[in-house]
Amino acid sequence: MKKERGQVSGIDFLFALAVFSIIFASYSVWMSQLRPVDGAEESALLLFSIRHMLFEGPGVPEDWNETNVKVLGLVQERMVVDQSKLARFLAMNYSRIHSLVGAGVHDFYFELAALNGTLIASKGVSGENNSMIIQARSPVVYNDTVAMMLLRLSR
Repeated sequence: MKKERGQVSGIDFLFALAVFSIIFASYSVWMSQLRPVDGAEESALLLFSIRHMLFEGPGVPEDWNETNVKVLGLVQERMVVDQSKLARFLAMNYSRIHSLVGAGVHDFYFELAALNGTLIASKGVSGENNSMIIQARSPVVYNDTVAMMLLRLSR
């Protein structure tokens, strides 16, 4: 007796097609739930860029002030906040900071707080009531202790 292989292959194909369809539909639903709000990708990249600028390097020139600053940097070394640079940053006009960090259409907010939540410094427009907010927190060293830095962009 000879087995008919064509029917088995056809059934296998239909089964594989059904499994593939289920997996593809599940993946599509999952991806649509993960899709960020319009413009959030650019905002996230901008936020990362600002965080890198402020907390990875000392700025340009290294001993900058409000009149000669080309690139802001709040640290003496990576993630170690320089108190004098922080003081100069806080004394600067918000519009100047906004321009230097390249926030564009976003409102910019900076906050430094102790781990117990005590506010050390803040600058900018909170933006908590705006429709689109993206923020990042990072631990930094301030005054020889660990503190929490918050950067927020909003529209």
